[in-house]
Amino acid sequence: HSQCYQGLRAYELIESYPLTSENYPKVISAFTERFGNQEILTEIYVRELLKLITQNVHSQGKDKLSLMSLFDKIESHIRALESLGVKKLQRCLVISHGGIVFIS
Repeated sequence: HSQCYQGLRAYELIESYPLTSENYPKVISAFTERFGNQEILTEIYVRELLKLITQNVHSQGKDKLSLMSLFDKIESHIRALESLGVKKLQRCLVISHGGIVFIS
């Protein structure tokens, strides 16, 4: 729910500026100021990554993600973390027997 709310807030912030080339740097600056705290974003992405993994481990039947879907979602979170400068997570996952192991 918080992601939907954050997405709505981000959308509303962007929509509050008229679509002009002069406003583009202003929108980027406002967006970065409001949503660009890298430390908080890193915590959120790591928390969401762990939540995704644990929820899938405990899911049964139709609620369980396919291996490919799970892998795609994990890759997406890892790319987001890498874009924030988190390098330690690069290729540190091994998917085995329906579970995920982190390798340091």
